[in-house]
Amino acid sequence: FLPFIYFYGKITRTEPLYTDESLKSLIEGSKKIDYKKATEQLGHHSRPIEETIADSYEWFKKQRYIK
Repeated sequence: FLPFIYFYGKITRTEPLYTDESLKSLIEGSKKIDYKKATEQLGHHSRPIEETIADSYEWFKKQRYIK
């Protein structure tokens, strides 16, 4: 997957969205992340994944990344 990102970056002359380090952090990072602190101290509340996906789809559509 990562070689494709670098290849795409070269073609489009843009920086890759992900680096080796960021992907390694996602893969090897802690699986025990707790959101309680964000909720308690910052008042953050997550929303349903279905709503997030629907909003993301609409945004990509509006930006004309998809039809």
